[in-house]
Amino acid sequence: MLVDPGEPPTLDAREIDDPHSPKFDALAREILGQQGCGHLVFIDNVAAHVWIKMVLVEAGIPEARIAILNAEAAPGGDDRLRIANEFNGQPLMVNGSPVADLSQAGPDDVITEPAPPKYDVLIANAVAYEGIDLQTRTCQIHHIDLPYEPATLQQRNGRAVRQGNRVAELPIKYYLARKGLDGFRFNLIGGKLGWMNDLIAGTARATNNPGAQETGSLDDMLIELSRNPSLTAELQRAQREQRLEEARRKAAKAAAATLRAAAARFETARKAQDAVRAASLRAEGERLLRRSTTSIPSPGPGWAGPARPASGRCWCRRAVGLLSTRASASPSPDPEDPAQTKHLEFGRAGWDGIGQRRTGSVVWVLRNAEEITQLKLQPQAADAAAASWPNEDAALNTSMAERVRMLFAGPDAWTSLGWQHAPAAFVEQMWARYGTKILARMEDSP
Repeated sequence: MLVDPGEPPTLDAREIDDPHSPKFDALAREILGQQGCGHLVFIDNVAAHVWIKMVLVEAGIPEARIAILNAEAAPGGDDRLRIANEFNGQPLMVNGSPVADLSQAGPDDVITEPAPPKYDVLIANAVAYEGIDLQTRTCQIHHIDLPYEPATLQQRNGRAVRQGNRVAELPIKYYLARKGLDGFRFNLIGGKLGWMNDLIAGTARATNNPGAQETGSLDDMLIELSRNPSLTAELQRAQREQRLEEARRKAAKAAAATLRAAAARFETARKAQDAVRAASLRAEGERLLRRSTTSIPSPGPGWAGPARPASGRCWCRRAVGLLSTRASASPSPDPEDPAQTKHLEFGRAGWDGIGQRRTGSVVWVLRNAEEITQLKLQPQAADAAAASWPNEDAALNTSMAERVRMLFAGPDAWTSLGWQHAPAAFVEQMWARYGTKILARMEDSP
């Protein structure tokens, strides 16, 4: 064979030294175990068609009884129909319809003589997925590889699982390699198919397909391919913990959002002049509070989990009283200034805590459930704060000047302000007063 020295040589599939693989050898054993009928073998790779045929011939199956159905072996529709007929065998036919005998055939009828099946094994790919009937004598279907879609798998099986098959049972066999992605793909197809069946039956409540979301992360695939059992177990354990943590975070964020909504209802009710409207808002707040009680994750590292009292609703009520409001914790002294009564403002709530600042400071810190619980605040703390909140303009100017001095240009500038856990109203107020100085400082920073 002459080869252009500038191009790499093309290796013919027949030139391989060893065509064997565990899947191909298992297929040969299955076919040898049930001879005298038709075996339909599906695999997309064209080179694998040649290798499977080589393995089957070596196992003792006559080469003349094996056919290949792909675009190379059967480029046209007539070729594909001919191979299908030779696999099925040709019954006695009158005018194109099969008959048991010629007793009712007329002199002008077209008679097609019967022909025995020529092939016992048909190795095929996507060329055979549609438009070809192979059910007549197929006794087993073998899937050496797997598609990603259940519809494609149904197309494969539909070549033989249809009316006209002569066998009482038609086994469908899937060949899954150890330490490979076959099992992963098989479960993926099963997840998609189950969701589709539920959707058609009207039992699927979600429009998103959970199986379709499982495209498989790199970690999933590495676990499937790992040849180290202990490493595989450790990876799987870590992955389970990660998924649990993500679920807890998601649930806790949802609970925090519900708490903020409940807090808004109670705060509006407290300020409402209309008693009927105030009662309606409080009732809605109570309903949101009950929902939040059931949705806070526990046990686990959720912001309401570790220090939550026996009554989740009790903790929710305490948290609701702190959201986006001020509270005076008198007579508890401020640990940073024992001579000063503690005046605190609470802001954004998240899965891991609530933002809080003390009077005179522009810095918001994150307080977890245990720290908030230790304050022992009561609902009347908000009313006390409204009456006794000191004038903090001078202190805020001093605190803000210190923060501006510490600012530097870059993506971490906002973090250094200490406003990540502040409520929107505070940020808007501070930006209106100090925004120009903050931008000027960032521009001057190296």
